Amino acid sequence: MTLDIITTDGRLLLLEDSDFDISTGLLVKYNEYHVFVVHNPDRWVVNGHIKEAAVVGVGGKLEPGETVLDCVKRECKEEINTDVRISDSEVTYVVTDEYINKFTLGGAEKPRPYYIIELKGREPGRKPYIVVFSYKGEIYEEPNPGDVSAILLARESALHHLMCGPTTVKFMKEQPVKFIERIHLPDDLHLIPCGTLLTYLKLKYWHKK
Repeated sequence: MTLDIITTDGRLLLLEDSDFDISTGLLVKYNEYHVFVVHNPDRWVVNGHIKEAAVVGVGGKLEPGETVLDCVKRECKEEINTDVRISDSEVTYVVTDEYINKFTLGGAEKPRPYYIIELKGREPGRKPYIVVFSYKGEIYEEPNPGDVSAILLARESALHHLMCGPTTVKFMKEQPVKFIERIHLPDDLHLIPCGTLLTYLKLKYWHKK
């Protein structure tokens, strides 16, 4: 799949006839912390004796009749129980498994996304590809987990540990992070960066190698 982007009448268009679902993501800051969420136990993966949980940016699938920005704001309320101020991005990165391109979407409606990510659909009932519009944003009150198992508040210096491979909850609690748990996270639960968080780590660390 080749993902081509144009802008017209202030809107982003994906020039692609292949089937894809639209989702959203957020790179949220709360004071000095990055804000990410941990998937619920029904989505944890068991590999032998190891349990793995995805850590992702706030966000989710676009609902019928919903705009991308409406979806971002709704998901923020549902997942971390707070409103978000979405920031405009002068540069947008289009990220796929094959390439990373950088665009200036000058004619697009603001706020413009920071990432447009192409993912292969892996969940039953979803289309072959998922396109994720990810934005930067800020929140001004402490988040509380809604329909997620926990919130991870992480300082920048702690994020590189997630880049190096699966890390446990116990290990991350020894770093400059805070967990706000709705559901108890076992100390031996492995945390796997996915989606918007994984893209952030790729561009910040892996892509520089």
